[in-house]
Amino acid sequence: MMDDRGAGGLRSGPKFKQASIDLDRLEREYREVDMMHNIMLINMGHVEIDRYKQDRAEKYAKMVKEFA
Repeated sequence: MMDDRGAGGLRSGPKFKQASIDLDRLEREYREVDMMHNIMLINMGHVEIDRYKQDRAEKYAKMVKEFA
């Protein structure tokens, strides 16, 4: 059986407005967390790149000492 209230009544009540506000808040929080996650990944990448460069330099220096 169909609802006689129509679509306008369902999307203008206080529950809909509160749900819309909550959804907007949750979307903002998600974007903030997603941005922090991406920043952490980029930072971890830079740390690992620096660690890799240092490790390679140490191995190269050791190898040069052994063969020199």
